[in-house]
Amino acid sequence: ATDIAVAADIRAGGTVTVTVGCQVTNTDLALLAIPGSRWSTATATQVVDTYRGFGHGFGMTEGSSGGNPSAGGG
Repeated sequence: ATDIAVAADIRAGGTVTVTVGCQVTNTDLALLAIPGSRWSTATATQVVDTYRGFGHGFGMTEGSSGGNPSAGGG
């Protein structure tokens, strides 16, 4: 079984958090001869680029980088 959860605040400076979980049988863990299984999860959070602009009519690879200091612009 696998479970994926996403929580997102898609705006400049917002965050996106993803949690992934899955059931792993003990015999898959380093070839242990122990019966049973366990649930394993991992969570990661990233901040949405504070210079990311939306709704300006440009795609990801188009337009000027003049307003983005991290891209060497203004």
